[in-house]
Amino acid sequence: MKAFNFRLQRLLQLRETQEQQARNNFLALAGKLEAANAQLAWVAREINSTLSQLATTQAQGVKASELGVMVHYLEGLQALRRAQRTRVSELSQRLAQARQELLEATAKRKALESLRRRHYQRWQKAAAKAEQSFLDELAGMAHARRRMHP
Repeated sequence: MKAFNFRLQRLLQLRETQEQQARNNFLALAGKLEAANAQLAWVAREINSTLSQLATTQAQGVKASELGVMVHYLEGLQALRRAQRTRVSELSQRLAQARQELLEATAKRKALESLRRRHYQRWQKAAAKAEQSFLDELAGMAHARRRMHP
């Protein structure tokens, strides 16, 4: 009997490649989101630190120009925090979409693998049946020879 040949093997390979690409995209976005969250956490810590310094500086009675510099820096940090929150939100949405794409790609690959497995099982049964028929035929021929030449 011929060797097993899955007619949709190339499509299965394409689905595996698509799944891997979806996984890579998901992981890349997860890394970007993690970095964006780390940046957001740093900005929050920097704002808290600057606010503490500002309060201490005001209590010590510093020049208005020095306070102005600190306030300007604080405003810049708050703008950065708003921008970073927007980026985190955007990346979270993109990550959710990438997760959905990965799940769909995985489902498509698994469906083809299941089909391949069923085809392989049918091929195995047919091969076993053909082998058994061949062995039965050989046994029948051997039996016929023995009857002819006792």
